Amino acid sequence: FSANRTTEAWKIDLGGRFDYSRREVEFEEGEDPFVDEREDWSAEALVVKSLGPHWSVGFFTEAGKSVRFNRDFGFEFSPAVEWNYFPWQESTRRRFVVLYTLGLNYLDYEEETLFEKTEETLVQHRVDVAFRLQDSSTWTNTPSN
Repeated sequence: FSANRTTEAWKIDLGGRFDYSRREVEFEEGEDPFVDEREDWSAEALVVKSLGPHWSVGFFTEAGKSVRFNRDFGFEFSPAVEWNYFPWQESTRRRFVVLYTLGLNYLDYEEETLFEKTEETLVQHRVDVAFRLQDSSTWTNTPSN
């Protein structure tokens, strides 16, 4: 799922996902089957307050579990700074956004890593760039027949 709301004062993006799979393989009669069961999930939120028509500050947070990344549980909290080339009131039609976050990422691993870690807290930073342009000629209030 995902949901977002952008106003001139606030931008809130929420998202989440849940994946579950189970595979059972039977070998020869009388042997126990091989069972592969996986559960991955994540939830995230970006909340920023506008400082004007182009800049905003707030935070990004994420929590989840990922078999693929050897994470039994992970949690990130990062302050965020966001800049939009276009004014925020135009963000439903067009946006060119640069987001920078710098914060802490706690990781609890399912299995010991190559560096002999079962858990750790890392400083993490990221830059996300997004461009979106929606053709306003497709917006119409004309009822369809």
